[in-house]
Amino acid sequence: MLYYIYGLYSTEDELIRYVGQTKSNLKQRRNEHKCDALTRNLKNHKCNWIRSVYRRGYEIEIKLIETVNETNWAEKEIFWINEFSKTRKLVNQLPGGNSGGFGGKLLPYLDYEDAKKYVKENFEHANSIKSYKKEYDEKFDIVSKFVPKTPEHVYYLRGTWKGWSDYLSRDFMTDKEKHDSFKSFNDARLLVRSEHIRTSKEYADFARKRSDLPIHPYDSYSEEWKGWSYFLTGEIKEDKFNYHDFCVYMASTFGGLMSIDEYKTLHTNNKLDKRCPYHLKRYYKNGIKEIRKDIKRLIV
Repeated sequence: MLYYIYGLYSTEDELIRYVGQTKSNLKQRRNEHKCDALTRNLKNHKCNWIRSVYRRGYEIEIKLIETVNETNWAEKEIFWINEFSKTRKLVNQLPGGNSGGFGGKLLPYLDYEDAKKYVKENFEHANSIKSYKKEYDEKFDIVSKFVPKTPEHVYYLRGTWKGWSDYLSRDFMTDKEKHDSFKSFNDARLLVRSEHIRTSKEYADFARKRSDLPIHPYDSYSEEWKGWSYFLTGEIKEDKFNYHDFCVYMASTFGGLMSIDEYKTLHTNNKLDKRCPYHLKRYYKNGIKEIRKDIKRLIV
């Protein structure tokens, strides 16, 4: 899995003032930071800086620093924070992002068992990963001295992580932890069809009430996945381009693949051939960089 080390900067001086890591789209990550500062009004150095930038009439932008993998992202994040700190003052509160430095060893976070006890005593509403992180943000000034926002990173690197259900002392499991207990793809399809479920939303509502179905079946059943229509009704829609024809279409019509946001806008506005899938990575099982390169090879 790829991770992206990125930097936030102001259009006022274009100097990186915050370094972070993410697995998601960079534009999405930037918008999350803006939301924390401008909508949720969180109180920390980064959010205070973002608000000050907008008060002066400038924008916050994001840029990719380095693409790394799941084995070295924490070390790389620390490296780049240290590198940029040599020439400017960053607004990172920790020397290694939310991981608190490599393995969380640069901050005196509680040991795993003590952290687990602290969470049980101080997080009244943390009965899921989402609610834990929400409550963490609300109590940031107090709880950040004792436990990390991303315990799965810190305690994994320390070698003590036992999973979210254990950490929160709750009887639940993430999709990843439950994977082995899920029904097979065919059994899941038969169950869904017997319940007359017709949309992905209806399926998600149904799956949340069970422990033997994944909420995101296209991830859990990636090898067998042929689209929602096939999963819910047994029908296979053959009206989409195969991979080669899609690349030829994009190369000859647009001269390449534009940004994914622009692609989805064109798709939504019916500006693309109807045979183009909306979710490229999900449909073709190829990364966007790989798709872009294959299209580029076809441009004469």
